[in-house]
Order: sequence, then structure tokens, then C-alpha cells
Amino acid sequence: MKLKQLVLAATAATAIFAATPAWAVNEYKQFEHWTVFKNPDNCRMIGTFENDSAIAASYSPGDDTTLLMVTAPKIPAKDEDVTYKLYFLTGKQLDDSWGEITAQNFSMDGSGAMRAAFTGDALLKDIGSSDYIALYRGDELVISLRLQEVPPALASLRECLGKL
Repeated sequence: MKLKQLVLAATAATAIFAATPAWAVNEYKQFEHWTVFKNPDNCRMIGTFENDSAIAASYSPGDDTTLLMVTAPKIPAKDEDVTYKLYFLTGKQLDDSWGEITAQNFSMDGSGAMRAAFTGDALLKDIGSSDYIALYRGDELVISLRLQEVPPALASLRECLGKL
């Protein structure tokens, strides 16, 4: 079931993150928790987690944009613009430098998801060097995920980007 969810997430991420058609998703490299996909104008890594949660991070060098998508049961499955607080945790060091981010909530296969765009690739660096990622809406924790196996997946994503 996880593989089917991953493929659905990859297809949805392609439709959301790129102007390329949904069928343009090409698996590049598979890891235990992450899969890297190559498309004509971007590369993306998608991680699956417990509780039907997933993260997709896509980088498009042509417009120097990183797109983040998170699916989680606590994200409302309705179209709306929202503000989240984005945090990373490495060891006991909390990184709250991202502060509030503007995102769009939407429904994906009946589940709630959010997406946000960032200039540059600094978000990828934080994903790759952190132990946890967390999203808050106000003071309410929406999701906190342990980032496992990210360095090899991120290295593969960078390799993928070098082949665009």
C-alpha cells in the first residue's frame, strides 16, 4: 500500500509542482524511506512516513525554486491559503529561522495536504541536515516527522539535478 501511495503522491506532486504532465514522473533512485524522481525541469524527493504522512521536496533550477508538499491527517482537506510556522530540530538545537510561511492547503485523494514555494535551495539544505521537521498552525502542532535517510536521498537529488 505504501508504494501505491508513493506513486500517487509522486503523480500529484508532478501535477502540482511542475508545468510538465503528470505522466512525466520518472523514478530516479529508491531508498527505504525516500524516492527521487527526475522530470525534464526538476528533480523531487518524496518521503513516506507513518500515519499516512508524506513529504515531497522539489527543486527547479530554471526558476531557482524549491517546492515543499506535506500530507498529514491534521491538514484540512480544503482549498485555502494558510500560515504555518516551520521548524527544524537537529539534536537539541531548534531552528525557528523559517518563521511563518504562507502555504496553500488542498485535498489530495481525500486527505489534507499543503504546499509552499521557496526561493533557492536553502530548504533542501535544512531538510538534509535536520533530524525533524515540524509544522505548527498557531500554537497547534500539525505534524512533526523524523527525517530518516535524508542525506543519501538528497545527494541523489543533487546528482539528478546535475543531469537535467
